[in-house]
Amino acid sequence: MRNVTKITTVLMILLLTACSPNTTVFTGESDNWEAELKIIHNDNNIVDQYVNLQFKGNDLDSAGNISYEVDTNAGGFGGSGLELNEKGHLKGSDLNNKNVLKTTSAIIFVEWNGEKEEIFLRK
Repeated sequence: MRNVTKITTVLMILLLTACSPNTTVFTGESDNWEAELKIIHNDNNIVDQYVNLQFKGNDLDSAGNISYEVDTNAGGFGGSGLELNEKGHLKGSDLNNKNVLKTTSAIIFVEWNGEKEEIFLRK
């Protein structure tokens, strides 16, 4: 009976591990921004990408309308005409089936209030 329990436990762990998504997180910062890009590889080659930008300035209203572009090995995604929330965050996502490599780095281009910066992201 103990062997059946052990075998069942091992099979459950293997099943849960095989079905769980694999997440890679990249972070970086520039003079005015902190950035995080989370890439989630699900089953069937579906890849979800989430970006979180944090404005480092004290005057959130000075950021105005913001545009960003995320550039990875599988293309990119972005948004424009966006505003920060009350905590200085800007969030975006891209839900697709592009094959974004887990080992790649990424770059985020940010434009706000006549300013431009590149944020290089690393694991």
